[in-house]
Amino acid sequence: FAVRHYAKDGVVLRYRMYAGITSPYLNRGGLQQKFEAAGEKITAEERSDARKKEERHGAVSLHEKFPRLVGPPRPRRDKKTMEVVFYPNGYPIGEGSNRRMIMPSLRDEDEIAYKPNPKVKGSVSHGLYEKYKVAKTVAEARHLGARNIDFAFDSNWGYLTVTKLATEPLSFDCQVKDSECGVPQAARKTAIGNGEAPIKVRVKEMSAGHKGMAVCRKTVARLAGKCPALRDVGEEALVAEDGPFAQVPLEVFRILLHWGLNGVLAYARKFTKAVHAALKVSGATEAAKGVKALETKALRRASAAALATRRKAGTRRSTVPVAKQGGKLPKFRTGKAATRVVQTASKVTRGAARDWSGSVATHVIRPASKGKAPIFQLAMRWRPTK
Repeated sequence: FAVRHYAKDGVVLRYRMYAGITSPYLNRGGLQQKFEAAGEKITAEERSDARKKEERHGAVSLHEKFPRLVGPPRPRRDKKTMEVVFYPNGYPIGEGSNRRMIMPSLRDEDEIAYKPNPKVKGSVSHGLYEKYKVAKTVAEARHLGARNIDFAFDSNWGYLTVTKLATEPLSFDCQVKDSECGVPQAARKTAIGNGEAPIKVRVKEMSAGHKGMAVCRKTVARLAGKCPALRDVGEEALVAEDGPFAQVPLEVFRILLHWGLNGVLAYARKFTKAVHAALKVSGATEAAKGVKALETKALRRASAAALATRRKAGTRRSTVPVAKQGGKLPKFRTGKAATRVVQTASKVTRGAARDWSGSVATHVIRPASKGKAPIFQLAMRWRPTK
């Protein structure tokens, strides 16, 4: 098969002619004669069907040889349209979201290391890389000119490696201790416990081509010892696309590493759902129950406080003195409209109480119920004081 520039860039751009049984450079009907036997005369329709069959055979062969670049043949509405399916981006349809470069959520204190400059000489990226490649921390790299797109590109292609991941909690809003939820203290043996070299782990903020992030082996082993589902997991599984942490955000992975070392889950409340899901996947059911129980208590306290605030607000609105200048009887209002009358008129009263006097008739339209303030009907008549 003729594949343009495949040897140069590894991408099938376009093929000109199937080289199956045709002779494209033979004059005087050389192409058509290949589809009929010697002395045989076939119709144009039969010749077209035979040529289409040969074309389909070539499309299948292309798909078998280059499955990542050429898809299976698809029938077309017009016979003149070829049935071969090329992937224009160099990968099967639907994998684009998995191949996009993602900016890793690195902290300023994370320690990093750069490989020798792989960028094209003379380009802007080459000049920037020369400046920040000597950085030892993320904060230093940013100070030397590294941009977010540089962190995403360099980490995705392996030019940037994390040598030490910071695990100190950024928030102590929620804390779950092992002693409070019954997590065993004794660490169990794990499949990755032997050795000193860092171990690669895949987290959520990684594209399909990412090779994983290097993490201290002992730290990951301590975490695996507390999680039954991770004790028998090998190094290859941790970096696989369906690995145990493949759907865990990097910030949540830091929280788990800190928990494995210190026995305390400390996190911001916005990470509650992600922490609970990661613990369940890891098999740490006791810790997951502790996280859920803590969230349940927080929701109950918030609900009780909101209910008390609504009840207090309803009582205050019913007892606020109401005034209206001009001595006119206002229209009856209920519900939210009555509340607005109370709030607006009460501000007028504070400065005019000495010059105006009168009475207010309050009628309850709906008594207070669970979580709902009562609705009043207000009748006001005021006259100036001489």
